[in-house]
Amino acid sequence: MYRLPLIILTAIIMLFMTSPTHTLVSEATPAATDAAAVLNDIVADFEILASVWVNATPCADYLITEFENSESAAVFMGAGFEPDLAHDLAAFLLTAAPGVDQMVVMPTEFIPIIGAADLPHLNAQHTSPDTVVINRCYDDCYQPGARYVDTIAARLYGGH
Repeated sequence: MYRLPLIILTAIIMLFMTSPTHTLVSEATPAATDAAAVLNDIVADFEILASVWVNATPCADYLITEFENSESAAVFMGAGFEPDLAHDLAAFLLTAAPGVDQMVVMPTEFIPIIGAADLPHLNAQHTSPDTVVINRCYDDCYQPGARYVDTIAARLYGGH
């Protein structure tokens, strides 16, 4: 019953992740903050997201999280993401399971997670004083000579 909305949400997230930015490099605005600090903030935000399943407890067919409901998971993820996106991520990632009191991680494909190991491969371009577009290029990932690019648009929110 919830599969179609999740597929649509996945498509929307992937569209945002892979669509090219509409701002040309020549239109870019000077950086309002240090690029390294911005990239470190984004890595920290993705670590919050990844911790949802990294800290989950395996039990039978499930990864059981520490969250009693989607709202508490969204509040937790709100430390790194805007509230609406945190709610969407919680709804996409977590579900209730029969006989389990906490939310469980839904087995599904997900967006790539940006981690500290990705820092040398990230390219940040400020498009406004509070917006940055980050590209992560993956070379030779599917076949020799192939290149895959993840694009993330991030906004200054809540001080970072």
